[in-house]
Amino acid sequence: MKILVVCNNHNSINILRLCLKIRSKLDQNIQITAISPSKDASNDLCNKINSSELNFKVLLRNKIENLENLKKRTSIQTKKSFIRIFKDKLLKHFPKIILNSPLLYKIREIKIILQLKSQKRFILAFMKDHDFNLVLSQSDRTHDYLESNILFAAKSLNIKIILPFLAQYDINAALDYRKDDNGNIYNEYKPFSPPTIYKLVSYFRFRNQLYKNCFFQAPYLLNAHNKNRTLSSFPWWVGNGISDIVCVDSQHSYDKYKKYNVKQNKLRIVGHAQFDEVFISFKNKEIIKGNLLKKYKFSASKKLIILSLPQHAEQGFINWEKHIKGIYDIFEQLERSQSNILVSIHPRQELENYSFLENKFNCIIADENLSSIIGASDIFIASNSSTSTWAVLCGIPGINIVGPIDNLFNHLESIQYVDDINKLSNTLENLIVSEPLNFSNDWKLLSKDEVFDGNFYSRFLQLMLN
Repeated sequence: MKILVVCNNHNSINILRLCLKIRSKLDQNIQITAISPSKDASNDLCNKINSSELNFKVLLRNKIENLENLKKRTSIQTKKSFIRIFKDKLLKHFPKIILNSPLLYKIREIKIILQLKSQKRFILAFMKDHDFNLVLSQSDRTHDYLESNILFAAKSLNIKIILPFLAQYDINAALDYRKDDNGNIYNEYKPFSPPTIYKLVSYFRFRNQLYKNCFFQAPYLLNAHNKNRTLSSFPWWVGNGISDIVCVDSQHSYDKYKKYNVKQNKLRIVGHAQFDEVFISFKNKEIIKGNLLKKYKFSASKKLIILSLPQHAEQGFINWEKHIKGIYDIFEQLERSQSNILVSIHPRQELENYSFLENKFNCIIADENLSSIIGASDIFIASNSSTSTWAVLCGIPGINIVGPIDNLFNHLESIQYVDDINKLSNTLENLIVSEPLNFSNDWKLLSKDEVFDGNFYSRFLQLMLN
């Protein structure tokens, strides 16, 4: 099996790991080619994964190159050219009315179309030469030069496209990215501000793709991809592009994807790659808990609370100062419970930025991956993290702390939502002394019987083979 993986997102690393795991666990003959939009992006992936097991390619302006060849060519410029720097600075000082002018929009549209068509030709030739069986991608809605053209070429060559389930989506969070600090939508995404013929025509052309009267991307980009036949029918939600199979983790996600226009015949409930490790931690929870108590010198008479540290600054939702202030508020509340507090940080978070927590508060930052220890916790706390569903699958009471975006877990009864950080201490205390929760409704929504069994990789391999 020859697989091409589109690597244009920080979650792309998980697709590569998924393929490598299937190959190692199930002894499959799988050839994996990873293609990214830049040398720097490929180098970053290589540093996080065993690149000797993969074939890395880089999409340049007019061809596709092997990463190793680019590393040897020291003449490759990694810094912006003088012209590009000058152009960026010049555009910054242009009046907004000029930047949003119909003429400039049309020029940008034509420039993008020419680049798309140019790259489409050699991407199509590249895929013909390599005879791939499958394409795996994070999404089918990015509308960049890499993903859109690879998916188009795959469709042209009758190569199936699978979107593994890697992260939860929130349409309102996507809308927030298109707003300024005052909550106003940027002019670039407004259909009628400033009012121009170009935007008016775009509005009528894409009116079924708007969400809350907002373009998903600038209209010149939408028009370019529409003419290139690489535009998603509803780009606000993954799965509405030219993918063949869209994987979801649960019945709840399945229903949500249907709500946002993804065709039912595309959808497959397969769970998540990390569910298997979570399942193992659940099956061995007593042993793992004993090891954690011993390793971190915790008291066996106290509850073990695992906190998945919020990453709102890393996600770009708030600035660093506000982020650290929020973390201080959380720990001031947690310390009142007199519990064992084990902190898990996300791979995108730098340990040195948070090591001060161990000195300032009564907590330990875990060495282990969260998925390998979560089953041993008595209570799990996070802030709008998909890891909260891991705790629910394990039957562990959870708390979702208020963050910059709305509560993502209204549908789960067993997760307590704290809408005011000052209520965290009382909510935690109530959970500690309360009777065991009933998880049956939540388990149905999360398809526990179908996906929480330790067999994700076998299930996904069967999907690829079929």
